[in-house]
Amino acid sequence: MGIFGPTNRQIYDLLQTLTEKVKHMSQSVSVELATIQTALDGIATSNAALSTDLVQIKDMIAQLQAGGSLSPADQASLDAIAAQVTQAQTDAQANADAAGALVPPPAPPP
Repeated sequence: MGIFGPTNRQIYDLLQTLTEKVKHMSQSVSVELATIQTALDGIATSNAALSTDLVQIKDMIAQLQAGGSLSPADQASLDAIAAQVTQAQTDAQANADAAGALVPPPAPPP
């Protein structure tokens, strides 16, 4: 063994340890990023379903109002519900926009 024999071995062992830790961290990060992506996909799916439901509610309100036989109190209730539905649509769209604006994470190294 040469003059640097033990030092070279220590450096090699340190490099191996660091390499293993980086691999482990990379795998852990990949799992977490996949979990986040699944959650974001769920948000998009839920938002689409919510939007469909809200449009149907607004359509039902319009049909009730078109009947013309509502009392002023009933009309006021429907107006309040319509306002809440409109606000829910706005909020849902804002959430979808915010989720869509997230920068996707970089691909993990091979």
